[in-house]
Amino acid sequence: MMGKEAIEKLCRRLLNERARTLRTIAQELNEGDLRRPSGTEELSVADILQLLVVGDEDFYAGEEEEEATVGAFLHPLYFIRLASETRGKLLAQLQELSDEDLDSPFGDSNQTVRQVVEELISSESDYLRPALERYIDSRGGQG
Repeated sequence: MMGKEAIEKLCRRLLNERARTLRTIAQELNEGDLRRPSGTEELSVADILQLLVVGDEDFYAGEEEEEATVGAFLHPLYFIRLASETRGKLLAQLQELSDEDLDSPFGDSNQTVRQVVEELISSESDYLRPALERYIDSRGGQG
């Protein structure tokens, strides 16, 4: 059962990261923020939100999925729903894996499934959510 424990731990980490990110978005962002530059590598706030969703979608890209769009006209609450759905699909895919699957190659990359999931977690915790937080801090009380 070591494999299922490892998968459950990864799933908890993915869920916790997404929950922290969605709390930040729900409490701090409004529709007007989506059009603004984030101050991170020429990315808008909407671009950062799109990257959060795309990371999840890339994991289950083998499925026929309509491409998610987080446009400037959408409200952050729509994004929260979309991000919850994509993370839910990712978690469902992970729950179907065995321990051997976690250590098997992911697609055409030289990384294992486990490494790709770890990269997704660190991308959200170390880059994307902090970029949103920096934007929110730079905006001051203009929320």
